[in-house]
Amino acid sequence: MGSSRPLAVLCALAVAAPAAAGSGGRPLGIDAADSLVEPRGAFVLTVLPGGPAARGGLLAGDVIVGCDGAPVGGLADLERLLAARRGDAVRVRFVHADGRRAEATLRIGPPARDGASGARPPPAPPPRAAPESRAPPVAWTPFVDPVEHAFSLAVPAGWSVRGGARRVTQVEVRLEVRAISPDGATELFYGDASIPPFIAPNRMLARAGLRPGSVYSPGYGEQLLVEPYATGEAFAATWGARRVAERCGEVRRTGARDLPGASRGLD
Repeated sequence: MGSSRPLAVLCALAVAAPAAAGSGGRPLGIDAADSLVEPRGAFVLTVLPGGPAARGGLLAGDVIVGCDGAPVGGLADLERLLAARRGDAVRVRFVHADGRRAEATLRIGPPARDGASGARPPPAPPPRAAPESRAPPVAWTPFVDPVEHAFSLAVPAGWSVRGGARRVTQVEVRLEVRAISPDGATELFYGDASIPPFIAPNRMLARAGLRPGSVYSPGYGEQLLVEPYATGEAFAATWGARRVAERCGEVRRTGARDLPGASRGLD
């Protein structure tokens, strides 16, 4: 029994003002998701350049398993412990992708005072280029999956690039790459390691009591989320808005376009 996932939605481009270290709900300067396999904890998807996590030696693919002496079983635990922190530093325990364990003290600035707004001011509009000016050509450089060397792709030269293959189970590998421009204003992302594989509802699952929203485990530790099939456009309408909203407010979808040539190539 196979899983289904829209193939047309594998690459996206977002222009955002990344959360500064210590603000916007990301005081560690990371993007994270729940780790679905051992070790359990907060799986680090992206480490923002120059942030507390980057300075403390954390890497994309690490799993945070403790914070200030308390265990971290998932992203919600980490967020709760960070919200309750005292002072301008936290001690985190984490596990590297190769199994090595480490600890680091991350200085993140004092928590916001009661009644203070945590919202970031809207970014200033970019300066308009003179009509005769032209953007310089983009230089590209190869990025090779640092985890399993499973793939390579071209990324803009000079950008901070993180990601790779994440083996969730013996049979499931998720790919994700994020590239952030030197000025921190633009992010390119390919794939999303937080998206699980899906399986469409059917009679067999219904007889087993598995309705949409349930998790079906066919074996080998794999977990499939039971959801009706969605086209790439429909999937992007929900996932894309949520993904871009992580860094931008007031996200508004303006349109969509099929890429049949790219879909045929993937198939």
